[in-house]
Order: sequence, then structure tokens, then C-alpha cells
Amino acid sequence: MLNKLNRKKTIYIASCLSIFLLIYVLNHFTLYTSDDYAYHFIYQDSMPTGNEQSIRNLIDLITSQVTHWRVWNGRFTAHSIVQTFMQFHKEYFNVLNSIIFLMLIILSDKLSSRMMKEERKPFDSIYIVFLFLMFWWFLPEIGKTVLWVSGSGNYLWTGVIDLLWIYLFINFTISKKWSVLTVPLAFFMGAGNENTSPAMILLGGLFLFYFFIKEKKLPITKVLELISAAFGFVLMLSSPGSQKRGGGYPILPNLKNNILSLIQRSWDRYSFLYVLLIVLFVIAILARYLKKEHFISLVFLLTAHFACIFSLVASREWPPRIFFGASVLLCIAVIVIAKVVFENNEWIKKIAIIAILVLSVKFGFSYKNVVKDNYETYTYVEKQYNDIYKAIEEHQTSVTLKRFPKPQHLYNAYLGTANLNDKSDAWFNQWMAVYFGIDKIESVSSEE
Repeated sequence: MLNKLNRKKTIYIASCLSIFLLIYVLNHFTLYTSDDYAYHFIYQDSMPTGNEQSIRNLIDLITSQVTHWRVWNGRFTAHSIVQTFMQFHKEYFNVLNSIIFLMLIILSDKLSSRMMKEERKPFDSIYIVFLFLMFWWFLPEIGKTVLWVSGSGNYLWTGVIDLLWIYLFINFTISKKWSVLTVPLAFFMGAGNENTSPAMILLGGLFLFYFFIKEKKLPITKVLELISAAFGFVLMLSSPGSQKRGGGYPILPNLKNNILSLIQRSWDRYSFLYVLLIVLFVIAILARYLKKEHFISLVFLLTAHFACIFSLVASREWPPRIFFGASVLLCIAVIVIAKVVFENNEWIKKIAIIAILVLSVKFGFSYKNVVKDNYETYTYVEKQYNDIYKAIEEHQTSVTLKRFPKPQHLYNAYLGTANLNDKSDAWFNQWMAVYFGIDKIESVSSEE
């Protein structure tokens, strides 16, 4: 029995290390792009003012976030993370960001078990590998939401904060002493982003209401957490910058079309997961594996998932990355019902393991193409950096860089993000020049 446990533990650790290394390679081959350069400095405006200062301490960071909240948008949790990393060498981000991606998977696994209120056998690798494969294919625009520094701060890191908070929140036996940490955590979770944060608040509220119905008591610390989270969300949403840039959008005239469009987009994006969830749910019902706690957790997760999506009716645009939270919640729901079936039926579990192995082979081909694409872009951007350093060494005040060819995959952070323009007064060129301390950056096509 001990040898079997040690073997499972070894496989589990090897799976975690493999996931870390796979994402680390992609992080390593992703340098800075778009807003990253601007977030190295205390935020003053969307364009350089000529008086840029890097962030040196906590006061500078707070000052920057207050201005950013007033001028641009209210996601101070995400942009505090981004601005902190932009003060250090990129390698620190590469390592920690890879760990955070692994944490997203581990927390999703543990959260699904906690929602089921069941202790399962430790070190079961099937679920973290399953989650990794689902995240690989169903997280939107991994290049922008996981690998890009600014995007990762807004989606991956806030996603981990979301899961950590809800994981602690639904533990109703946790000591009140933890509220010193959980109440501030709830506040920063609430200020994560405009659609996932309220969905997580709703999810927490549903679990708290269910606990109240069952136990006839209401933990004051949990109520304080929800209030704190709501306050963080309202503070983020009330950002004058966000109101100015997104205000004036007529919701009611576009309501019907937006709802229909979101239904279509949800089906296009998640049809495979929806069908898989329904099939597993039917098996669980027919075989009588499904317990009340499992059903409640599924209903709450799917309610939060759809809330994450349909709250977008109030938005004027829907970039794919805004579906990040909805994707995570749906994957957790799939894992919940998968555990219900697999842990009660060894035969189905063995079939699932074979299917996961086959999908892992398919992933290998996908990953190979992604690495190739990201590496090609990386070599161009690294060459740009070297040309800038060479120009500075030679005391030149301007430099002309070659732009990279258009990337091929959404796993590449440079596909769809702002980058070098042929005009030196373009906002990206200006911020890149300020970041490297050179007067002017121009660019030409990679074919010139």
C-alpha cells in the first residue's frame, strides 16, 4: 500500500513539474509587448509625459494606481501585480507566472473536491492532467491571458485570487482568526475584473445562503467577506476612467441581440464541454452516483459560469479574453461531475485515462507548433532589444528596428497586441523608447 502511494505521489509531482516546465518555456519565449512598457512607470497618462519615474516603493505603487483608477480603469488588483513585476527582470515573472498557472490547476482540483464535501485519495494525477488539457484548449487567448505580463495580471493572477478566496470562503469550519487575511483577500478579489468578480461574489453568496438554510446560522466573518468583496467591486466599477471610456452604451435597445449573441458565442466556445458535462451528469443520475451536495455544487458553479458570460450584455465589446473566468468555472464544473462518475466506476475511469493519454498526444503536436511560433517571434523581439542596446552604447539618439512577421497562434502574446509602428510618434514606439531610455524608435517591415 505504501509503495502504491509513493508511486502515485511520484507521478503527481512529475505531472506538476511537467506542467510547470511546459508553461515556463512559453513564458521564457514571451518578452514584453503592448502596455507592459508603460506599466514600468508611475502611471500619469496613456501617453508619455516626459517626466516618467519608475516605481521604487509601495507609496509609488499606490500613487500610480490612484491615477490609473482616475484616468484609465479601476482594476487596481491586476495592475498592481503587473506594475510590480515590471520593476524586475523578466525572468522573475517567467518563474512565478508558471507557478501561478500550476496553482490555477491545483486550486481548481482542490476546490472541486471541497465543493463535493468529500475527501478523495491523495495524489491522483488524472484530474490535474485533465484540467491542464481543458485549460490548454478552452482558456481564451492563452498568449494574452497567461503569457503576456499585462494580460496575465488581469486574468491568470486574478483568477488564482478568485479561486483561493472561494476555496477558503466555502470552508465554514475555518477559524475566525483567518478573517484578518480573508477579508482583505475578498476586497482585492472583488476588484479583479468586471465580469468574473461579481460572478465569484454570487458564487460565494449562493454557498453562504445554502449553509444558512442547512445550519440556521450565518457566520459574521463570511458576511464581512462578501461586503468587502462587493466594496472592492464597486470601487473598481466606479473608476472615472472606466466610466469615461465605456459610458453611454445603451443596454436596453441592444439587450435581445446581445443575449442571443452571447448564447451563440458560448455554444461555439464551450459546446464540447457542455456535451461532456451533460453526458457525465446523465451517467451519474442513471447510476445513482449523484448526491445532493454534488448537484448543489454543479448548479452553483454553472450559475456563476453563466453570470460571468451574460453580465457582458452591459459591455460594448467582448474580446475573447474576457471569457477567462467563465472558462475556469466551467472546467471546474466538469471536474466535479467527472469525479462523481470516475470515483464510483473504475471501468469508466480507465476509459477516461486512455482518452486523456490520447488527448495528451494531440496536445504534444499542438504544443510543438505553439513553441515554434512563439520562438520565432521571440528571436525578432530579442534582436530588437539587442539593436536598442547597441544604439545606446554607440550614443545614438534613435534606432530603427525590424518588425516581426504576424504570429500564427493565439498562444502567442504578440498576436493582436499593440507593437511597433512605422511612425516614431505612435504610442507603443514612444513607450518602448522611454522604457529603454532612447529618444526615438522607428521600425521597418521584417522583409526590408
